[in-house]
Amino acid sequence: MSNSDPWRGIKPGVMRRVDPGALHGFFWIILEDGSLGLLLSFSEQLDSRIRMPKFKNINVQIRTMGDGFALLISLKDKSYKKIFTTLCFDVVNAAKQAGTTEEAVSNAVKCTGKWHYFLKNGGDRGLTQEEQRGLVGELDFLIYMSNLTSPRKAIEAWQGPMGSAKDYEFPGFCVEVKTRRAASQPVVSISSEHQLEPVEGSHLYLHVSSVASGAGPDGVTLHELVKQADKVFQADESAHDLWQSTIMATGYDPTNDYEGRHWEVVGRMNYFVGIDFPRLLPPLPRGISRLKYCLSLDECIKFCVPDIYEDFTRR
Repeated sequence: MSNSDPWRGIKPGVMRRVDPGALHGFFWIILEDGSLGLLLSFSEQLDSRIRMPKFKNINVQIRTMGDGFALLISLKDKSYKKIFTTLCFDVVNAAKQAGTTEEAVSNAVKCTGKWHYFLKNGGDRGLTQEEQRGLVGELDFLIYMSNLTSPRKAIEAWQGPMGSAKDYEFPGFCVEVKTRRAASQPVVSISSEHQLEPVEGSHLYLHVSSVASGAGPDGVTLHELVKQADKVFQADESAHDLWQSTIMATGYDPTNDYEGRHWEVVGRMNYFVGIDFPRLLPPLPRGISRLKYCLSLDECIKFCVPDIYEDFTRR
């Protein structure tokens, strides 16, 4: 087997064991449609709450295989073959020390999730200042909802880093989180026509955090805020696993230098996004896509609600 091309010589529909002597059954596979894949076979059905990361060019799924099951990671775009090969070896190494199949699958999925940001943006340059500000707002809301509902419910709802159109998906309501500079004009940027699109069977809310930053001692660094959030989930091992895979999917890397800037959330506003809320929705005119626009918060005042969860319960 060649590390540069572990699928060499494999025919479509055929599998080859990665390491015949390993505890867990990883296989190189070429699917019937020619897609390259890495497969981990197992016999028992696992916890359905394992969250699969979502990629544009890679599929991650659990599927049935004969009388058992398999975790399948497959490549849709072969132009990413080189980096996909590296990802696969990383997944195998992450899972090989696991003592149980469930732990091996969990380690494999978490390892794959850590690649989310790299594959999405093509680098490990660290978060820009605007990306850091956005993450501060997301974490502030996550901690708040964890205390209001439960850490498990909050982290399971945080779907934005995994590729969902909405940042948070709770039973019965969704939340789009936006962050703005505290001293800027009262506007937020809407990055697609789908961000404020209605979700059938759910209410939709917009949460806006006003965040101040600077080089002084006021506030907390991004690393400090991540540590605060981490403590929220430590009492529940499975919730903590979800937290770790999700925070890595945002592009946060604890080895990056974020010590020079402190952040402070100085204001929070919530809006109910109903029929009359100002927004642009699909379908767009023919030939128009990937719409971006600015939303004036001054025009949204009449849609303000004091608390999202309280308003949802009332409705």
